Amino acid sequence: MNTNRRIKRELDRYRLKYDLYEKALCSQKENQEYKDLLKQGKRLPEDVRTNDDWRNVNDSEFYRLVRPELTQEEITEYLMYKKLDMLKTIKNCVVFLTVLMIIGIFLFILSLN
Repeated sequence: MNTNRRIKRELDRYRLKYDLYEKALCSQKENQEYKDLLKQGKRLPEDVRTNDDWRNVNDSEFYRLVRPELTQEEITEYLMYKKLDMLKTIKNCVVFLTVLMIIGIFLFILSLN
């Protein structure tokens, strides 16, 4: 797989992970058409993905990537809030570990007496 295609697939995975894309399951007829394409050694359409390992064509379920109708500003704002949530989680972890460390130091000092 060439580098550009690999990078696009990775971007699609991140967009799905962070809810910037949605999965729309394909119909049975479409699933069969895509299985036949893969058996013939052809590529899937650009917006179609498979849930399973591509080598196991017979059991594959296919879906389309659906791009929501968001402006670039809305996407940027969404990602900014997502980053803030993640930073808040990191901050809470640091505070928790700091409190544990202070309690540990306090108990160590008490045990020396």
